[in-house]
Amino acid sequence: MHGVIDVLAAGLLFLPLSDPLATWGRVRTTTERIANSWREWRVGSLRLINHGLYAAAAAAVGFVITATATGPEYYRGVLWMSLCSLLGAGIWGQLFEGSSRLLRPFGWYGGVTGALVGALTAPLFGAPVIPLLAAMAVAAPWIQLLGRVRCLVQGCCHGGLAAEGVGIRYRQPRSRVVQLAHLTGRPIHATPLYSIAGNLIVGAILLRLRTLGAADTLVLGIFLILSGLARFVEEGYRAEPQTPVIGGLHSYQWLAIASVLGGVWCTTLAAGSARPGFGPVEPRVILGALAFGLLAGFAMGADFPQSNRRFSRLAPAD
Repeated sequence: MHGVIDVLAAGLLFLPLSDPLATWGRVRTTTERIANSWREWRVGSLRLINHGLYAAAAAAVGFVITATATGPEYYRGVLWMSLCSLLGAGIWGQLFEGSSRLLRPFGWYGGVTGALVGALTAPLFGAPVIPLLAAMAVAAPWIQLLGRVRCLVQGCCHGGLAAEGVGIRYRQPRSRVVQLAHLTGRPIHATPLYSIAGNLIVGAILLRLRTLGAADTLVLGIFLILSGLARFVEEGYRAEPQTPVIGGLHSYQWLAIASVLGGVWCTTLAAGSARPGFGPVEPRVILGALAFGLLAGFAMGADFPQSNRRFSRLAPAD
């Protein structure tokens, strides 16, 4: 059985790897098409942006994975932690990236911080801290993977200048690459794509650990280590003008280092509980995922472009 899977995997990998330049060309072309796919609709003063669909999908998928990884007895804790994560992402964006032109940004590390706060307070809802964090760790790569497609469309988390044949070009006038970084038509690193690739690997490893019944502290530690390493490398290619540089490194690279060190510490903790596999997808899990997906999709895909109030705009106005 093991050998058959190996042979099938080798066959699937042969086609893209037999001509890597052609494969990268197709991937790059598709990525550039997505990056310039911004669409919007107006309903009175409200603007609906298509990239909110990716945020909704990320939130819904993440909720299902987290809820099934913890089990039905901790459903309320998952709800609370998910809400804290979304709120934390918004607060982080306001503190570190908000400006008069960017009134409602969101930050990944803010979401991680919010999830931590939610897990630490989850015992109020009868849910234990470490199992909740481990379940969120299993879901996190898939949340970020889908969320990075939104980043491509919005133009956030973008890279710096790249060589011809490597970078992608933004021409969509709504994109942050055009409006804030002024890199219209110039090849830049597709850093959201790099993040998607890294999260595919990290997510697969964590799913495997979960199905094997690895200890929650190990799952959490491996997530922090691998995601920190991937973010450190990715951040080296990013070039958002609002990201501060401290000691020669982007501020998020320092956070990535802290993530790796925190993960190392987690792997030294006592094994504690371990929950192999995933529980059933109950109707309330589906309902919770749909509700949370709609909330995240509205928060990250609907705004009021003519307003100057805090939290009103996701992108600069006309």
